[in-house]
Amino acid sequence: MPTYEWGTAPAGYATRRQLRGLRLRPNGQDIAALVVVPRRDGGEPLRAAYLYRIDLAAPKREPTSAQLEAVANATRAHQLHAWERHGFDRRDAGEIGDPGPQWDSACPIDGQHRLAALADAVDLVHPERDWGLDR
Repeated sequence: MPTYEWGTAPAGYATRRQLRGLRLRPNGQDIAALVVVPRRDGGEPLRAAYLYRIDLAAPKREPTSAQLEAVANATRAHQLHAWERHGFDRRDAGEIGDPGPQWDSACPIDGQHRLAALADAVDLVHPERDWGLDR
């Protein structure tokens, strides 16, 4: 199997992640090459990745509406289970409550003065430390 160092693989090869970015899949082909990240001291490679030929790859299959619905239902069930694990009632999960009066109010500190306000707050809690925020 051909092995290349990082950044030296010829055009026409791609990792699984790169194929996914091109909306392709390996299509059952065997691994065409290996790319490794060598160690500076010459020891075993740090990482290795398999390369596939782009010309043998096929377009990714689009999920059907039934598959998308099944994934949505499974995700919802997973979220509801997590909701119950944290002590909430499953029936309350879909309700939207009042976020309170602070939801529409602007931040009392504008962007320019946030660092100064942070420095003041830190000084109140830890007056003995020099955090370097006033420089």
